Amino acid sequence: MKTIKIKKLGIEIEKELHKEMENVGNIKIPKGWRLLTLNEFLEIWNNYKNKFDFGGDKFDEILEQPLKEKKKEYPFYNVWFYGLDLRSGLYGSSRDLDCSSWSRGVRFCRSLK
Repeated sequence: MKTIKIKKLGIEIEKELHKEMENVGNIKIPKGWRLLTLNEFLEIWNNYKNKFDFGGDKFDEILEQPLKEKKKEYPFYNVWFYGLDLRSGLYGSSRDLDCSSWSRGVRFCRSLK
């Protein structure tokens, strides 16, 4: 898997999604890697979007659960947007995921050495 280093965030992140892990129950985080946080995802979307495969104007990706009180019951957070259009704004939503939920895929990141 190809990666991109983002020094500003101090992480190395996979460029493409693991689509074989679209079902949350199939996610296996490799040793030394982790899921992106919501803040990291937003920084990447806002400043580095052209370097990643986000699926055009529709995407669906699993992140680390950002809400502490939901982390035990729902360890994953699904951010998905559709109809991204600079003229009309952003349409979409997000959801908490349990082990039977699915999405388009997941990508991992790790701290820069």
